[in-house]
Amino acid sequence: GGTTRNLTAKERNEWQKLSGEKIEENVKELSKNKKYQQMSDEDKAQVINGIVNYSFAKSKSELFDTQISTMYKTAAKKEEQGIPLYDYYVDRVSKRR
Repeated sequence: GGTTRNLTAKERNEWQKLSGEKIEENVKELSKNKKYQQMSDEDKAQVINGIVNYSFAKSKSELFDTQISTMYKTAAKKEEQGIPLYDYYVDRVSKRR
């Protein structure tokens, strides 16, 4: 893994703002996704959890110019290809069923 360091208050505020915007934008779009609307509450929670965790990791990697965790490489690649994050996680959770 990487090294661990504590964030300054300013860094933490920036990170929370950046990740919060990404989360809000994607969760808002979920309400329009038909596949998401038909999911169980458990699956919906998994989708949101994926978006939140990815957003935290992605924002941290952007702010500190570090590699994103390998756990999120596929999501990052899809996002770079223009596939909305919310669609990626809806499809990912759907395929597990």
